[in-house]
Amino acid sequence: MPRLGLHLPSIRGRAWAERGPLLLIVAVVALITLVASAVPVLMPRVGTDAARDALERAGSRADLVITAPFEPVEATLGGEKIRPASGGDQSMEKAETVLGEDLSPHVRAPQSVVTTSELSVGGFGPGRVLFFSYLDTPQGEPEVTWTQGAAPGAWKPAGFVLRKGEAATVEVGLSEATARELKVAPGDFIAAVDRSSHTVNVLVSGIFRPVAPSDPAWAAGAKLLQPVTGADRVEITGLLSAESLPDARIALADQDIRRTITFPLDPAHVTWAGLDTLAADVARRKTSFNPISTGWESNYGFQSGLDRVLNTVHHEGRAAAEQARVLLIGLIVTAAAILLLTGELLARRRSRVLANARRRGASLTLLGAELILESALVTALGVALGLLASIVLVGDYIWTGALPAAAVALAGPPLLGLSAVSRLTTTRRSPANRSARAVLARTTLLRRIAVEVAVVLAAVAAFTALRQRGLVASDPEDTGGGLLTAMAPALGAVVAALILVHLMPVLLRLGLRAASRTRGSLFLLAAARAVSTAARPLPLTVLVLVSAMLTFSLTLAATTQAGQEEGALRSVGADARLDLVSAISPAEEIASREGVSAAVAALVVDSVKVSTIETWSSLHLIAVDPAAFQKLHGTSELPSLEASDGALPVLLANTDPGLRSGKPLTLATNGIQIPITDAGTAPAIGSDGEGFLIVDLAAYTAVMAEQDTEVRPNTVWVNGPGAGPALTDVVGDRGEVTTRAEVLQERRQAPLNVGVLGLAHACAFVLILLGILGVALTTAITAPARAQTHSRLSTLGLRRRESRRITLGELLPPVLLGSLGGVPAGIVLAQTSFAGLALRLLTGQAGEPSVVVPWLGLTALLVLVATVALTAWVESARRRQLRLGEALRAGEAS
Repeated sequence: MPRLGLHLPSIRGRAWAERGPLLLIVAVVALITLVASAVPVLMPRVGTDAARDALERAGSRADLVITAPFEPVEATLGGEKIRPASGGDQSMEKAETVLGEDLSPHVRAPQSVVTTSELSVGGFGPGRVLFFSYLDTPQGEPEVTWTQGAAPGAWKPAGFVLRKGEAATVEVGLSEATARELKVAPGDFIAAVDRSSHTVNVLVSGIFRPVAPSDPAWAAGAKLLQPVTGADRVEITGLLSAESLPDARIALADQDIRRTITFPLDPAHVTWAGLDTLAADVARRKTSFNPISTGWESNYGFQSGLDRVLNTVHHEGRAAAEQARVLLIGLIVTAAAILLLTGELLARRRSRVLANARRRGASLTLLGAELILESALVTALGVALGLLASIVLVGDYIWTGALPAAAVALAGPPLLGLSAVSRLTTTRRSPANRSARAVLARTTLLRRIAVEVAVVLAAVAAFTALRQRGLVASDPEDTGGGLLTAMAPALGAVVAALILVHLMPVLLRLGLRAASRTRGSLFLLAAARAVSTAARPLPLTVLVLVSAMLTFSLTLAATTQAGQEEGALRSVGADARLDLVSAISPAEEIASREGVSAAVAALVVDSVKVSTIETWSSLHLIAVDPAAFQKLHGTSELPSLEASDGALPVLLANTDPGLRSGKPLTLATNGIQIPITDAGTAPAIGSDGEGFLIVDLAAYTAVMAEQDTEVRPNTVWVNGPGAGPALTDVVGDRGEVTTRAEVLQERRQAPLNVGVLGLAHACAFVLILLGILGVALTTAITAPARAQTHSRLSTLGLRRRESRRITLGELLPPVLLGSLGGVPAGIVLAQTSFAGLALRLLTGQAGEPSVVVPWLGLTALLVLVATVALTAWVESARRRQLRLGEALRAGEAS
């Protein structure tokens, strides 16, 4: 390039001579480019998988549900109902138009469920209520096997007129479990009364068993298969057929029978990019549903928990993305330090060659242009390889991920090389005046202090923002922290490195003083060499960064995994939980099984109202034996829950502070008002952070008995290694079993958890590689001076084994101090930053998890010590003894 004055042969010659460090730069840039460009590509895919997984687990909560009234039954002029020919109307067609073009592409074919208001039944025990239900899917009615009797038929033909005061008869089918609960058989009648005190004769036409109980069609009619036992009643549902549905329509008032049209969401059509839009569409439809525009009657309804499910998974996805960004920034900062260290090695090796070129007339501008051209080619090669690897491995790339490493690789080595040449060829003389030299030294010191203070201030600002706002704000409209906030752990590691850089000379001098008191000269020589070579800031900074960020990454993974275990335990409540649908609690039978250490029956009510004169809250109610509950959870002794002064003592948790003001409390459930008193704080149960109260089961049962209400436990918690199998063997079809192991496995296999933990472990592996490179580069930088010193000492009788010991004693202290100093720094970074990373969103806990340090995993830092030993051995083996004249020649510089 004659116009630019670049000497290409010199560029090629220098590049070939230093091909090792240049290839190392290519490898580091390619590796960091691969990680930094592939992870942003993978995160939306992981987010999509997480959204679909969440929707699958949400089940019916993610459905779009439209409730519509039936058109009034045709009546005579006297108001007598005329039996319709069928139970159908135009509700289905209207519901499909309501969804609109924005929601229709995301749903599957709808399912229609006809439900009725409750009917009171007598003669089968207290608290029995009956519902009718009819299921209609795109494939027709769900398949059942009639074990006794037959399917419900029509009571009267179409056009039959039901006289006023006449009781209609409705044929229904009952499941085997429901028939056992009521002790009825085909042909039996059940006398029922509706809300208007009209009698309805219910004829049991047959007993059925579902062909496929897991069929999604039964999800909307789960009560058809099992009676549902509540705190004070048992809900029973009878199955209607297409033939008996018209009879139900004339038997009940128009407002007591409704059609619910459910549009199941199709997770395959949900993507991470469209998550916000879909949630907003659902929320907007819920708030702006207009019956006038659709022609519906005014008592319609549109319900869906889809927007809440999507907002939750979007919040979790943002948290995972921010956690990944924190890990990536730490990795990039460490890699940048490695690239600068490689640039320092290049500068030291080339300093004489570049100085000679400068003395022959080459300007600093020309040398800088040549070095920049070389760095540009090397950087471009590394970036290209990294992006190509990203395309091969993940199918795409994001080029902005390559910018940080590329910028350091492009600018770092040329600047360091020019700085070295400038120092060797400068014509500026050192001032003879002592005060002038002091001014220059003070100016240099002030510049360094200014840089360090700027780094410290940036770290303080980042941690302040992280602690105050966090990376993921609770408000969906708040974007949370920015780039500076995400850089908090990396900046904290840099500050820790600066602190250790200032402490290192003091520690090494103390070591030198201790070595001077020992016998022999090996320790003294090693300590002297360590003092002279280990005080440079960049190598020590690299080691501290590697150690601190490795500790941070592994601690994040260990804390998340431990939090998932705690979250699973709190979610289930024990090693296994049985949710009963039968009125009989098998707790005693389960407790006698092998491998079961404790089995506790309890009543769990999802929502009760607790109020004072000024405020109220909806809480979960847990009625359980306090002693058994304490034994189950291994908690400290619970406060006394014995009733006194007519008020029922309760333990409260996660409640409105207004409920704990000392004012009288009232518990309202099923229309019953119970005075209660705050006896203390309940131990943590559950993972959703919702409020709950614990009450003594015996005392609660006695209070409810005074109100003629029976209390039956609906939950059994079981502890022990055999809890799950014991429940499965005992329960049968009497309830649903949930084990802590299943919940834990489900959470650990969740896409977001797999992605974040996989990235944390991948970053830890890459950091170990960077640490090995850092040790090797540090050894290579000081190798020439060390070789000359050892060669001179060999003329005085230093043997090869002793030479290796001195080398090891010189290289090992900074590696040990840097590695050991980075571990507490990483732990402190984890303690101060995890609260802002919202790890609870991935662990399923109500609060942030306690920090868990993986001490066994940190033994990976021993690899750096092994690297020092290996490099010392290799260097000693390859060292060539200089001739005596060369070793003793005055003025020989390293």
